Amino acid sequence: KKHLWRHDGKVQTVKRMKRLGRTLLIGDGMSDLLTGKFVDLFVGFGGVTVRQPVRRRAAIYIQKPVFSPLLLLATGDQERDKLLESIYKEFVLDGLYHLQQKDTIVYNTFRAAQLLASRFLQ
Repeated sequence: KKHLWRHDGKVQTVKRMKRLGRTLLIGDGMSDLLTGKFVDLFVGFGGVTVRQPVRRRAAIYIQKPVFSPLLLLATGDQERDKLLESIYKEFVLDGLYHLQQKDTIVYNTFRAAQLLASRFLQ
């Protein structure tokens, strides 16, 4: 089935997934941005192509081609702590570094900045 190719395919897929728990969507285009209204957190990604509407309206926007912050945005505190004790420690530390860099991450809402500060900058 080609759900994501349909006009409302991403929205329908997200609505089904939301029944399973918290949702996070990472995207770089307008259809991703529109679908982002239906998730708990939408992260815009401009590491390859910058689309200004996505950059301006995503709660969090990654403007460099780095993926390590995404792992931290997608996990909770317990998962993060387990990862810090695993072979992925360097990747997690790289993500923490990039979450604090203004040239990497743009926080477009106070809520997003506050959430990240409370979780990662203790």
